[in-house]
Amino acid sequence: MNLANNHFTKVPSFCGPTAQLTGKYKTLKLQQNYIHDLDGSSFQCLQFLHNLYLDKNSVSFIRSNTFAQLPKLEKLSMTFIGDHLHTIEGYAFNSSSLKKLDIGNNRYKFDKLPWLYRTVFASLPNLLSLDLTGNFLPSDSKSLGELFTNLNKLEKLILENTALKGLPRNVFQNIPNLESLILIGNYINGWDDDPEVFGNVTSLRSLYLDGNNIKLVNKTSFPAHFLNSLDKLCLTNNPYTCTCDLKWFLDWIKSTKHTIIVNYPRRYACRYPPEMNNVLLKNYNPTTKTCSRIDYPLIRNICIAVFVPSTIILIVVSVGYKFRFRLSYWLHILGIKRGGYKRIESETDYRYGAFVIYSIVNRDFVFNHMIPELEDKAGCRLCIHERDFEVGRFILDNITHHFEHSKNIILVLSTAILNSEWCTFELSLTQSRTAIEGPGVLTVILLEELDTAILPSTVRAILDTVTYTEWFQEKSKQSRIWAKIVTALNTHKDGVDLL
Repeated sequence: MNLANNHFTKVPSFCGPTAQLTGKYKTLKLQQNYIHDLDGSSFQCLQFLHNLYLDKNSVSFIRSNTFAQLPKLEKLSMTFIGDHLHTIEGYAFNSSSLKKLDIGNNRYKFDKLPWLYRTVFASLPNLLSLDLTGNFLPSDSKSLGELFTNLNKLEKLILENTALKGLPRNVFQNIPNLESLILIGNYINGWDDDPEVFGNVTSLRSLYLDGNNIKLVNKTSFPAHFLNSLDKLCLTNNPYTCTCDLKWFLDWIKSTKHTIIVNYPRRYACRYPPEMNNVLLKNYNPTTKTCSRIDYPLIRNICIAVFVPSTIILIVVSVGYKFRFRLSYWLHILGIKRGGYKRIESETDYRYGAFVIYSIVNRDFVFNHMIPELEDKAGCRLCIHERDFEVGRFILDNITHHFEHSKNIILVLSTAILNSEWCTFELSLTQSRTAIEGPGVLTVILLEELDTAILPSTVRAILDTVTYTEWFQEKSKQSRIWAKIVTALNTHKDGVDLL
């Protein structure tokens, strides 16, 4: 019965008064209609149907047991449905009689539906041929193996243009009667000579790997027993690398008497190296002598491979030694960011009332204004790096040691401080400490107006959380400024007599 090229939106009913006649149809052609949904009720009263063609329809759903009521169905073709097909339920193709299933060129994404792997082709005990051309399959061995579970009688498997990137392990061994495997037009570039790919595959007679990305075939690519069992091997249109590594394959092609190398030598050409591009493999004749002589390019490459890293290491060591102090600085910063500021548990261990962060450019302010007001008048012991750091000790050690032994922090903020690496380090310590103890530990004196656009993120973060005090040159205002600072330091001392 040929019902192709009509405008059916669903499968017509074959039951009713004419069922005695229609039920005897052996072939039903429904190609190029507008059928969009299939389920178990779609094909009733077709007890003798052998061949069913549903190509180029608009099928979006294939539900479970859609074809289970066709007891004699042997061939099912559902190709070129395209993007319409978006759901195949488990056991959709359930049929104890089906021998040939072709659902090629539907662009169906099997690789996105892991729950479907075990059930989509389950309950097909007599399937002999499966064509999945032009669909998307999972590349990993486990998923692909589950997809073909229990296809024990399958003889022909077509996986052409299915976006496979490699050959899966332990998949073909589980299809015990597989005779023909077609893997044309994928992205397969090799299988790392993995014996689990073709090992114990004894039934295969034809293997098609043309149009992939295979550059090399050598002695370990295929087990010897596997090659001896093949009747046909097709490896056309692959980008072969014509070097001595390919010699074994060329020798095997010349010596084999049993296996037919399909389309050889016409479509077997070198791609690499560039000077061999498009040279047929049959015209490339490496010999044992030429392949065993000294390989000067290889020696050159080895020398380069040894010399270049050695040179880089030497440069890195030299630069590291020259800038060893700066590297230590950044390692300290990394340690602070990872470990954070270490708070002194006993408040009586604090030696200083405040650690002063300032640029050497602003030393006059510190020595002429701050020390007289805070130390001499208010009695607050300040940590001034020019005065209090220990001689002979690394600067970074001095900073971290004195920072940890200071109860408060005073930041003398000006443009000059932004250009000092040591001040930058001290600011990082400050940010870490304020995050632990709160912003009250920090007092900021702004000596000049700053452009916020040029401020580093550390300074901006501090200014966003701390109220700063602006410095004025008018002496009438300076006394109030120092009074505020003394109050702030007293507020944070929490009963510790450092003022």
